[in-house]
Amino acid sequence: MLKSLLKDTIIYGVANGLSKSLMLFLVPIYTTVFSPDAYGIIDIINSTTIFFTILGMLQLESSIGRFYYEAKSQQETCNNTSTVFWSIIIVSLPLILLLYSSSSAISILLFETPEYSKVIKTIGYIIPFANIYALLITLMRYMKKPFLFGFFSLTQITLTLSSSILFVLKMELGIIGVFYGQLCGFFISSCLILAYLFHYRILAFVFKVETIKKYLSFSIPLLPAVLIGWGVNHINRFLMLGYISLSDIGLYAIALKIASMLKLVEDAIRMTWGPFLFENLSKSNHKLIFRSALNNAILLAFLLVCLLSLFTKEIYLLFIDKKYLEAQNITILLLMAMGINILVQIVLIGPAITKKTFYNSILSIVAFGSNIILFLLLVPYWGILGVSLSLLGSIIIYFVCSWIVSERLYLVGFQPSKILIPFFFCALIVGLILFYDPLFIMRIFLGIIVLIVFTFLFFQYKKDEYQISSN
Repeated sequence: MLKSLLKDTIIYGVANGLSKSLMLFLVPIYTTVFSPDAYGIIDIINSTTIFFTILGMLQLESSIGRFYYEAKSQQETCNNTSTVFWSIIIVSLPLILLLYSSSSAISILLFETPEYSKVIKTIGYIIPFANIYALLITLMRYMKKPFLFGFFSLTQITLTLSSSILFVLKMELGIIGVFYGQLCGFFISSCLILAYLFHYRILAFVFKVETIKKYLSFSIPLLPAVLIGWGVNHINRFLMLGYISLSDIGLYAIALKIASMLKLVEDAIRMTWGPFLFENLSKSNHKLIFRSALNNAILLAFLLVCLLSLFTKEIYLLFIDKKYLEAQNITILLLMAMGINILVQIVLIGPAITKKTFYNSILSIVAFGSNIILFLLLVPYWGILGVSLSLLGSIIIYFVCSWIVSERLYLVGFQPSKILIPFFFCALIVGLILFYDPLFIMRIFLGIIVLIVFTFLFFQYKKDEYQISSN
């Protein structure tokens, strides 16, 4: 079973990795074209877009995953997915009208000028197509169509990339060109996937009231958790407007973009973990399988954090314009935060298994609240570095609370020692880089030590798992 998880993770990871890697190609272009101030504006508008896409989705894509394998026929599957599809379109329409009618007010609220109202209108058009694309690409995963998933993912990213370069570099449209590129990518790729799904009767002109009631009863309790999760990851952009400059927000945005290299792994695991979890839940040894999966994820996450942190400086020197070099240390802290965040989705399985998804919302409130408190305590004194530390601290709190709650709801027997050893070793490596800035040759030496330590831990964990399974 773990081989199946690994295979799917690699397939989806490669597809998603190629897609995100292509998008990272825009970072050197944007850092050359845009000042840190302008990049800060782009980042705040992107955060606003994500907020409204969450509202337009209502977490119905999670319902697709939860109930997909319970359908008793292809026709029932078609009815269910079609109902969700039309529901998302219906919900997205009022959001378009809202953003279009209040674009000037939102621009003034965020930037104290109506100059960006046209950009706000544009994100209104992006939202329905972004949500349609997200739903359909999620459906591909549960249909077990990894190569189609890869094809459509790469198509969307390639269209976004080429359109963005056209609008920003060739036509010199500035900030709005970034969002025209996103609109083109989502619109065309959504049309292509829809043509495929309607042709093979996976989608149809069907809407079942009883289905949407059932799906909403599962998804709506998840919505507050996702919105608060957005708050944990994005609310600091809006809070930063009151404490630091747009230029610093731009530096933070670039640091987060570089750290998002680790998010490629998170996305790959997220895409495969849901199907893997529910497919194996009925097996007698499923707890052992889940513990083994977490152990492997722990080692992978902290290994990547160590290696990427060791060579963050070279990444900046090679790919990022020199006016953004101040963001290096911020990137290292964000890598640590993202590494821990990878593990939350594996640990937090109790609410999904017991169907008590309101716990997700409670845990997200805890993470959100801790992020705000840490932000207010740290940022006035440490500035932009405090923003990264507040995010890291809140994610650690989120992970610990998720572990405790999930184990109380459904005892899997995750072992704390399996994460504490790699965590403290990784923290030691990160601390050395932040406080001493070792020479390149020393960082290569540290990289070799990291590989040796994690290889040893891998075989030790496998040995422990074998002894448990033998007993």
